[in-house]
Parts: sequence; C-alpha cells; structure tokens
Amino acid sequence: MTARLQAITALTRLLETGDEANRCYAARALGVFGDESAVDTLIARLRDEDIDVCVDAAEALRKIGSSKAIPSLIQSLENDSSGEICSVVATALGHLGGKEANDALLTIAATRPERLDWDDDWDNWWDVQLEAIKVLGQAKEECAIELLLDIMDNHEHQNIESDALTVLAQMEGKGIDTLIQRLQERSSRSRRRVAKALGIIHSTNHLFGK
Repeated sequence: MTARLQAITALTRLLETGDEANRCYAARALGVFGDESAVDTLIARLRDEDIDVCVDAAEALRKIGSSKAIPSLIQSLENDSSGEICSVVATALGHLGGKEANDALLTIAATRPERLDWDDDWDNWWDVQLEAIKVLGQAKEECAIELLLDIMDNHEHQNIESDALTVLAQMEGKGIDTLIQRLQERSSRSRRRVAKALGIIHSTNHLFGK
C-alpha cells in the first residue's frame, strides 16, 4: 500500500469515527487529495449531525469533482434546512454541472423551500438563491435568463439586481443581448447597473462582434 493510499484510508476512517473537529479536518484533507475512493464516505457526511462537517464534506466533493455525488448533493439541496449547507451544496453542483444539477439549481433559485431556516429577519434562502444564480451564470446556462429577469423585476424577491446583471454578462450571447435591451429601456439607476455589469466583459470588440 502506497503512502498516499495509507493516508486516504486513515483520513476516511477518521471521517467516519472522529469527533466533530476531526471529521471536519478529515473532510478538508480528502478534498485536497481529490481521490474518488473517498466519495462514498463524504456523501454519508452530507447528513452529519454537525453543520460544519456537512459543509466541509460538500466542499470536498466539489474539489474531487465526481459526478457520482450529484444525486446526493441534490438531495441535500432539496431537503436540508440549513442555508449555509445549501449554499455550499449549490456551489458544488454548479461546479459538477450537467442537466440534473442545473435543473435542481434552477428550481431552488426560483422557489423558496418551506423547510429552509430564517435567521432573525434574514431569509437564508436569499443566500442559496444568490449562489445558485451565480453558478448558473458561470455555467452559461441560458435557460436561467427568464428566471433572472423575474428575480430582478419581482419585488417579492430580494434586491439582487446588480448580481443578476453580472450573471447575465457572464453568460455572453443572449445574456449580453438582454443587457443591451435593458440598457435602452430601464431607469437611470438600472442603466448604471447594466453598464457596470457590461464592464466585466474585457473586450468591446468581442462584445459587439467587431
């Protein structure tokens, strides 16, 4: 047995039997190793009694990048009551990608799950929603454009217009077309925000097809 395999085996055992702090450190280390042999044990820790362990397990699964984790991550996104966990899970799903993951992200970005906790006056769904639209933008999922427009224009949602505009800019193509249309039609404040979002596109030649 190689030293690497011995280390992964020891960390996996610690992740299963250690206390909360040890489980966190073990999950982080396994993420750094990036070995798929740890995926099943990390998936099990998505349901750990300690929130920090769940978060570290989701982050480790993102780093390992195995599509095997997608169904379990979706299950956490759909059922966990912690906004902190769901935000990290959303990031992991965005990194892993694929239709199944992106559909789950679109769903939670559009509709607030009743089981998510509130933190005093702050709705933890807002953090999850923002993370979901960010990773959809990075994946250039054009199917999210209508949702982003609804989020910006629906006053029942949080005010994340600036973030949503930046996501549209990242999408390029139809995202840029949508921004240009809003630049021509919206209020002065919205036009300023659109201009700022367009500023993330480094080449104007690329933007206007020159």
